[in-house]
Amino acid sequence: MSEYSVYRNIMSLTLNYCDNMLNKIKKILNARTDKKLEQMKRKIVLSSLTKDNIWFYSQMKSGTTYTINFLINYFTLHKNKVHDFSELKSKLNFFHSTHQLIKSVSPSKIINEQESILKGYDFSLIVHTHENIIDYSKKRILMTRNPLDYIVSSYFFHYKNRGSHKSINQLWKKIANLYIENHNAQMKILNEQPKTTKLIQYETLINNPEETFYDLLCFLNVKVVNELLTESIELSSKKAVKKMESLEGKAIIASSEKFTGKSFIRSGKVGDWKEHVDDKLSEEILDYLELNGIKTDMFSYH
Repeated sequence: MSEYSVYRNIMSLTLNYCDNMLNKIKKILNARTDKKLEQMKRKIVLSSLTKDNIWFYSQMKSGTTYTINFLINYFTLHKNKVHDFSELKSKLNFFHSTHQLIKSVSPSKIINEQESILKGYDFSLIVHTHENIIDYSKKRILMTRNPLDYIVSSYFFHYKNRGSHKSINQLWKKIANLYIENHNAQMKILNEQPKTTKLIQYETLINNPEETFYDLLCFLNVKVVNELLTESIELSSKKAVKKMESLEGKAIIASSEKFTGKSFIRSGKVGDWKEHVDDKLSEEILDYLELNGIKTDMFSYH
């Protein structure tokens, strides 16, 4: 074979290799583009659903399920309906994590399911997200939690109880970055629209649920009946959730096959971080948060 033929074969192989690589890159880019388009469409739908309704924007593991359960229970009892655990679980699925729900359920289905409970109030829909969206709501509920408990709770929920062998020391910054993004977005919303925004801190909710939920109902312009308030809190308690999970045979919300925890609720207590984070790491975390614009002294850690 001549030197020219060898050269030509090498060039041909090289060009074929380049073509194959380019095709692979195009597929990856198209996949990424498709994913981004889906994310954009999802956020547009979410934003449109907030129009003249309630936007519930919460940090993960900050009392979201407790609060949504309370609202469903209160609205149900307020209409003189008999409480039913199976119905509560069914309705919870249509109030919790709307940003995930619309991937598999039509907006009209969500609206219809919520309407049976919310009909007669000043709003027809509660749109819940763990992420920031364009907001057209009439009112917004923000939920947050002290960052140390948030990091520990998120570590167990997203990693430890899903089979990860990485330590909290290895993962805290990744968890903290998501917290920072949502916290700063929440504070911006609160500062820009203070009269129509309700901020609920997890620590206040756990230590004084009666006053916290009373204020929330007043904020939503819902008539407060003290007996129903007390009963709804009891029906939404940790004990009630565990009973619901016992009937279902699995953890509520976190029902993924990868989730190995027996219950959605692991601890729930304020200050649980002390059992998992030493003083040196807690100081490092708080310093990192301060550098990223978070006033860490706004929270209770005990």
